[in-house]
This record gives sequence, C-alpha cells and structure tokens, in this order.
Amino acid sequence: SPASVAHAPKQHHVSQNRKSKLSTTTTELHSIAPAAALSAVGSPLGSIAVLAFVILVHEAGHFIAARSFGIEVDEFSVGVGPRIVGVRRKLVDSEYVFDRIDDAAEPQQNQDDDGIEFSLRAIPLGGYVRFPENYNRTLAFEMEDAARRARNKARLLRIENSNAVEKTLE
Repeated sequence: SPASVAHAPKQHHVSQNRKSKLSTTTTELHSIAPAAALSAVGSPLGSIAVLAFVILVHEAGHFIAARSFGIEVDEFSVGVGPRIVGVRRKLVDSEYVFDRIDDAAEPQQNQDDDGIEFSLRAIPLGGYVRFPENYNRTLAFEMEDAARRARNKARLLRIENSNAVEKTLE
C-alpha cells in the first residue's frame, strides 16, 4: 500500500541515523582509549606501575610453579627494600588465616614462623620468591620420583582394569 511505502523509507532513515551516531561514538571511544593509556605509560608513575605489574606477573609465575611442584615458599615479595605492608598466611584448624606482619614488633619471629609471607616493598623495581634455606634438593627429587612412580602405577592399574576400547585409546 502507498502508506507503508511512504513510511518505510522514514524508518530506514532513523535506523541509519542511530547506527551512524553509535558508530561515531564507538570510533571516538576506541581512538581515545589507546592514546590515554599510552600517555599514562609515558609518565614516570605510569611506567613504574607497568613495570611493577610485569614483575608481579613474573614472580607469580615462580610462586605458582614452585607451589604446584610441592616446593615450600617462605615469602612472595613485589619490590625491594623496606617492607611497606605484609601479611602472613597460615593454616590454622584447616582454615587459612592472614595476619599482618609488624616488622618493628617482631623482627625475629618472621624468620622462624610457619606460613607464607606476602610483601609489598618500597622500591617496585624488582621482586622475589624466597625459599627455605634448608631446602633439600635431593629429598625433593626423591619425592618427585616417588610421585611419578605412583602416577605410573595408577595409570597401569587403570589400563589393566579397562575394556578393550579403552586399552586401544590409551
């Protein structure tokens, strides 16, 4: 009908206008965001923040790798120098508890206490994961070998108890 034909182009025009505004707004937002991010990184504080983040991710990789292999960790620290803030995670009654570390009140207890210390230090140009000084590499290798043998034994038992199709897939 003539009324619907006359009405259709008008609706199409409104739809195109909305798409145009949305597209322009989206383009403006995308073009501003990277420029703002780069200008923030260009400032000294922005550069230090990016470096601290990279160090955090790097050290977290060491921490996660050590813990996944069952290696004990004494401290996870981002930054070097004096501690700004720190907490100690301990297992108490099968529940993790976080205690604030007060270096002035208990300087010796921090070395001998159980648990993992998480620290943020004054200069964010480094970081580390500290392992116990009495770490026995030979014992760690023996424990790793025993765990490997146990996994292989469990795998062989699983294969022996499986059906023909599962044995073929294994």
